[in-house]
Amino acid sequence: LTTDFGTKDFYTGVLKGTLHKLIANPTIIDITHNLKKHDTLGAAIILMNSIDHFPDGTIHIIDVGSDKGNSKNHLLVTYRNQYFIGSDNGVMSILSRNQEDEVFSISHLADNSKISFPSIAIYSQVAALLHSGKKPNEFSKSGDMDERKGLWQAQIRENIITGTIIYIDDYGNALSNINRSMIESLSNGRSFKILFSRYKQDPISTISKDYNDVEEGYIVALYNANGFLEIAVNQGNVSKLYGMSFQDPIKIEFNDNKNSENDLFA
Repeated sequence: LTTDFGTKDFYTGVLKGTLHKLIANPTIIDITHNLKKHDTLGAAIILMNSIDHFPDGTIHIIDVGSDKGNSKNHLLVTYRNQYFIGSDNGVMSILSRNQEDEVFSISHLADNSKISFPSIAIYSQVAALLHSGKKPNEFSKSGDMDERKGLWQAQIRENIITGTIIYIDDYGNALSNINRSMIESLSNGRSFKILFSRYKQDPISTISKDYNDVEEGYIVALYNANGFLEIAVNQGNVSKLYGMSFQDPIKIEFNDNKNSENDLFA
């Protein structure tokens, strides 16, 4: 389950109760219920960092910002041998980067008396059908998913990669939308500097393999598990220390001098 319900209200409990009514002894795992309200990009990033740790056939219910975007279009998406149930509001297109396997429309299955709560009206019903062994084409129709890019796409122009901070985690680490393949395609062994607006000290010029490659309290750049560039402070909070926040710009400038270190790593 991935939602923006929080734990203060009854929504999370009602969803779990409904799943227990429809499925005998379900295994329910909470990925998170603490996303900011309507934070579809955050939901996609949370899932992107989670799904490789789940087995084939896992059924994901995603209810984040269900009244955002093309929210009346509810979908079942198959991607990397798992099922994703949610609204067509950008979460699944960003998660799959438009490389999904199949897309099915499930809006016709809605219980109209509960349509303002799609997890109950539709998603839990679809999860129960999948859990019972039914195939998507037995109860749903072929569908289409809006392609969403927005903040997700970093840009390359000549010797510069321009990106955006797209997520701040609870440790205060800042995740960008610049990925390893973009950096390596442009680097060709050249030296570089990583720049962002509120960091006025010497630019970062290496990408480390681990937080502990720098001393405690020092800033570090490294790739996260999915190959995206992250800015952090070893044993610290880069968001608070340097004021980095969601949607802040970040860029990497390459020059023609070869990097004397081992390619991009410290």
